[in-house]
Amino acid sequence: MKRINLNKVARNFFAGSLLAAALFLSVNTNARTVSTENDNNKVQIKYTGSSEDFVNFTVTYANPTGSRFDLTFYDENGNVIYSDSFKDKNFVKRFSVPKNAYQKLTAVVSNANGNDVKKFDISIRTRLVDDVKINQL
Repeated sequence: MKRINLNKVARNFFAGSLLAAALFLSVNTNARTVSTENDNNKVQIKYTGSSEDFVNFTVTYANPTGSRFDLTFYDENGNVIYSDSFKDKNFVKRFSVPKNAYQKLTAVVSNANGNDVKKFDISIRTRLVDDVKINQL
């Protein structure tokens, strides 16, 4: 019968785990440093919650030069439901949309020349959830 030294098995397992963790972390670090978007022109649209009748979004735009940009919202049929121009350097604006009015919106942020365009598709789906729990006494 062959005897197995547990210390040797544990050492090999630990070394393999350490190597796997090092490889995983190095791949993850490289993935985070790659950026396809210029950080100076960063546009974000975030869902910030809802109330009984409205869905809320916050649009942020880092515009360090303070150049004019346009923000336009379209409904699912391509109709403009909101459009305005801004020159804010650190733009932050909250929008509230009626829950039952739209199922899909498209937000477009473009500079004054129209050559730098960022598009966002926003899908709105409202579900009613009944959470019922029954415990036996």
